[in-house]
Amino acid sequence: MQRLFALLACSWLTVASFGLTSALASSTTAPAALQPVQHHSGTQLDAAKQAGHLGERFDGLLGAVHPSVPSHVAALMERINSERLAAYRQIASQNNASVQAVQTMAGRMLMERSAPGTWVNEGRGWVQRR
Repeated sequence: MQRLFALLACSWLTVASFGLTSALASSTTAPAALQPVQHHSGTQLDAAKQAGHLGERFDGLLGAVHPSVPSHVAALMERINSERLAAYRQIASQNNASVQAVQTMAGRMLMERSAPGTWVNEGRGWVQRR
């Protein structure tokens, strides 16, 4: 488990303004599932986070801070979560780890890198990051 965390922290997952970009240290080109989401998603994701619609969850996925979010925000969340899950599955498979372990590590990293004032959910409800 510590080895997996070290690999994630050092080289595999890089949180960018547009969501999740992944690069494998042992690969010159990332597989399709790990390619970054299009750049315009970053602007949309940042805006959704700043508006308080979306936040980072403990499981490495985005969540709706309030029960009702605009449909375009919900669609963005679903698309990014789908891409993240594909990346987590691939990382888990390549490292003989569970997807849940990878998600937990990624969630911790994503929450730690969230900007102050954005929302995070560590499993006990939504709070604004300080």
